[in-house]
Amino acid sequence: MIEISQRIISESGNYVKVCSVKDVQAAAYLEKGEYEKAKTVLESLPAGITLQYDAASFRLSGKDKLNASINARCDHLQFLYQACFQEGNAWLEMDEKKIPLSDTSFEDYLKMAENAYRKGLNVLTEFMIPECSGQGAYLWDGMQTFHYSFHQCIAACRKRSGDLEGCRKEIDEAYRIISTSWDDFDSEREEYMKYFNRYLVDLDLAEYVK
Repeated sequence: MIEISQRIISESGNYVKVCSVKDVQAAAYLEKGEYEKAKTVLESLPAGITLQYDAASFRLSGKDKLNASINARCDHLQFLYQACFQEGNAWLEMDEKKIPLSDTSFEDYLKMAENAYRKGLNVLTEFMIPECSGQGAYLWDGMQTFHYSFHQCIAACRKRSGDLEGCRKEIDEAYRIISTSWDDFDSEREEYMKYFNRYLVDLDLAEYVK
């Protein structure tokens, strides 16, 4: 995979394809345990995002400006709550491994994690469609997964801090979300719950598997 991806990177004139392949190449390096090589590949990716929609929304007018703005908003929204999610995951990992930081004490790691998760959750829910319910309340399929996962992660923070009541409350809310956010949940419950429960196990919340 590393050799094939490198050939594509070297020979392809498709900018988007090259960026995508670099992500795949970094994943392959990580599978081999070569962390620094993966890091170097990822650091070679451009920092700019949504360049087309951002530029069009700024430069164009009328319907073209509106359509580009809506597309840019959706992209930025998704990137923002995903970034908050990964920030929370990073703090959880730092807490678990007790990785020292010069400006933050170990006691604050869980607070930082939960704060990141709650910010991401607020971003996601702010842009849901208020007049709709269930699956129709989400801008796109996939938001539901992050919606319930934020609550699972906050539950993990609550458990680690010793607040078992708060942990249970977040688990209950996560289950409420997954059970009401897809129109076919009842008929496909086993499939949806497979991923729900797998993430609980990964978060050391196996006792809440349903």
